[in-house]
Amino acid sequence: MCWGRLSASCTHESPSRSHNSGLSRLSPRTQTTLLKPSSSSSPDYESTLILVVCNTGYRELLRNWMCNAQRLGLKFLVGLADPEIARWMEREHGEVETYPLFEHAEVSAEGEFMSSNFFRIVWRAMELVRELLDSGISVFFIDVDVHLLQDPHLYLSSNCDLVYQQNHCGADAPARTAMEVTEPNSGLYLVKSRWASKQFLSEILLNKPADRKSGEKYSHAERVQIQYWEHLKRWYGFQRAVLSQLPEENDKERKKHVAKFCAADSHKFATGWALERDNFSIIKSEVIALHINCITGRQNKIDKLRNLSLWCP
Repeated sequence: MCWGRLSASCTHESPSRSHNSGLSRLSPRTQTTLLKPSSSSSPDYESTLILVVCNTGYRELLRNWMCNAQRLGLKFLVGLADPEIARWMEREHGEVETYPLFEHAEVSAEGEFMSSNFFRIVWRAMELVRELLDSGISVFFIDVDVHLLQDPHLYLSSNCDLVYQQNHCGADAPARTAMEVTEPNSGLYLVKSRWASKQFLSEILLNKPADRKSGEKYSHAERVQIQYWEHLKRWYGFQRAVLSQLPEENDKERKKHVAKFCAADSHKFATGWALERDNFSIIKSEVIALHINCITGRQNKIDKLRNLSLWCP
């Protein structure tokens, strides 16, 4: 089984066996999806690929996501979880570059939070990010339920190894800056193609749970976001990385031999706390990306986007 259009030929090796399965040489077409920040003369500003992943169950959200990304003039790569959505993309959005997440299986059902499909897709997405890093490009991973309101180029032009979104689900507006104990959100992050970034993701992926048989459940601790958070705290605790803030510390000098992980401004890259209409109306003019998280279910997310007048016609 082979679907998607990232490389000229499709590998039949299982993607989980290698960080380089089928991605060592990007196609010329894929090269055109790379974003180049304006300050490209600096070695800190690599070409960056925006990646979103989806399956048939979330096709409506993908259509809305692409509508907004294209409105902003962005190019991107879509990771596909099943042949049905691959056929839909080929038929309706043939100009968009795609790549198959799974070579020998399909994950087409909705994948609601904590479901088997949810776990398989989010872990495979991080594997794909790690594989892309070995191709020498940086990756801006964005979940399909993240609504882009502005071009995120500013955040590509930092000297951080990793930029992550803070996760806040309460009703009150959080502080803009993060502490080392602040949970990251694994649904939106920018990771640079550097040794520290590659090592960080590789260590998280060592904890990827084995696929479950039908009916068997995953535990909360096996969520990719929990593993992400635990490894982030570990890197800070052992001083393998320092915590910085964006955009306040954008381009400030970095320490040698220590990774620089940056928390994005929690208002510019907002999560569930901003989904209340009153909260959103206060920060709307400055929001770059709004994550429709802290609520579950495809239809609930669609209803929230419509309620905030963020649904593409």
